[in-house]
Amino acid sequence: MPPKHNQCSPSNNNSQLSADEKETFLQLYLLIDGVKCHYKYKPLRDFAFAVGVSVRSVRNWKKKKADDADLKLTRKTRSDKGQTVFNSNKRRRQNHGPSMMFKRAKVQGACRRGESITSEEVRGQWIALDGTDRAEYRTLSEDSLDRAPLLMKEVQQALMKTNGSISWKLLESVVRGGSGNVKLVSADSIRRFITSMDNFEYTKTRINPKLDEANKLRRYMFTK
Repeated sequence: MPPKHNQCSPSNNNSQLSADEKETFLQLYLLIDGVKCHYKYKPLRDFAFAVGVSVRSVRNWKKKKADDADLKLTRKTRSDKGQTVFNSNKRRRQNHGPSMMFKRAKVQGACRRGESITSEEVRGQWIALDGTDRAEYRTLSEDSLDRAPLLMKEVQQALMKTNGSISWKLLESVVRGGSGNVKLVSADSIRRFITSMDNFEYTKTRINPKLDEANKLRRYMFTK
């Protein structure tokens, strides 16, 4: 299996299906499974592609159903659901530890150079670091952990200054403090947390021209 590379941009996973959708799609697949088809038609592969999941997922659904006909396919509920660096000390310690800050710095540096770096390579470099170099990332980690509880306030201030007219990527850069600094939170994390708020909604900014009475009169006369 080839090593997993850290990509410069996050992947887009569209295969998160609900339990009811899994059940429905599995029933559809079982209807066509075993039917003699043209040799170019691969039911398992083509069905997985049409649904938008991996072939392994469909195999797993089928195996579970074969082991227990009354089994209901359900999605696992994560124990840390809803916990982010904005509201969880545990997640902050996980994401802002010394080794994670080192990994982020290495991945960002590789991205800027147009290169890729594997997790194994980053882990090997971290193990090879001496105490002095590690102390630098421990200090960076402590500073990040001290700042982490205030990240949401920084995001809110940036949104207020720009009247919400700012991209998620630029918002991430503002919170980071510049492209040269280590990323504290990703644009996707900011987007997911902000859009999950109950009172969140997208609005279009309308710019109304500031007209004095003379301008208003001229416009009125022009329309007549």
